[in-house]
Amino acid sequence: EQLVDRLTEHRTPNTQFFAFADTVAARSYKSTGECHGWMGIALQLYPKSQPSQLVIHVRMMEQSAEAQQDALGILGVNLIHGAYTHWRHPHKLLASLKENLFEERLR
Repeated sequence: EQLVDRLTEHRTPNTQFFAFADTVAARSYKSTGECHGWMGIALQLYPKSQPSQLVIHVRMMEQSAEAQQDALGILGVNLIHGAYTHWRHPHKLLASLKENLFEERLR
């Protein structure tokens, strides 16, 4: 509620917002542990409405940091797109997260 109140002061009444964030422990040359993290979006589907939130946990299966970064980028775009276009259909939203990703890359 506080976020919507603060944004309302500085925005026109007919706008919406979203905020995307992730925190990930990716592979490094010193790391031998599991590579995983969290990714989420808060989005306002209608002007002046309370934001909805979607948070997912991801395990990265790629062996290189570069491949993990690429897979996370694709997943992030899919999350933002799916949250806006499939929010009424959770099964479609979940399926859309895997678009352009092989299951071996992320779980």
